[in-house]
Amino acid sequence: MLTRFGLTFRESLGVTAVFYGAMAIWPVVGGLVAERVGRRPAAIGGAVVLAVTSVIAFSSSSLAVFVVAEVFGIGLLGWTWAVANTYVAELFPTSLRATGFGLCVAIGRLPSIAGPVLTGVLIGSAGLAPVAKWFAAVWILYVIGFLLGPETRGRTLAELDAIGGAR
Repeated sequence: MLTRFGLTFRESLGVTAVFYGAMAIWPVVGGLVAERVGRRPAAIGGAVVLAVTSVIAFSSSSLAVFVVAEVFGIGLLGWTWAVANTYVAELFPTSLRATGFGLCVAIGRLPSIAGPVLTGVLIGSAGLAPVAKWFAAVWILYVIGFLLGPETRGRTLAELDAIGGAR
């Protein structure tokens, strides 16, 4: 934001605070939507909007477009995490839920650690807009995961245990 839009450090911190505010609100909205329409549609919808708005944000030369798009793009990261965490936990039978969920979260830390380094290297060699498009394409894997899995909204623990293979 400093070089691209000519913001001062203080102005960029203010814009960043707006993004973090959005990230505090969107997970709650995502959870409410997931309870209303289902985990799968809420997750898929959130991922699609996140991918599209990220590409728009990082392809725009307008600060206003960038900020509005990233209120959705960055904010919807929280939405997708909230819905996915609920969904993944519901896929494990009750007797294995904590272990299965904990293992999934732990494995997810690996790309979280490598991501910032890889992103910096890619941006340095290819530029910001192409990298944003590549990462938007990665959300296709997230969507495929939800398309392959069952809907869990409104199911009892016994029904969820049956889905997860508990006996």
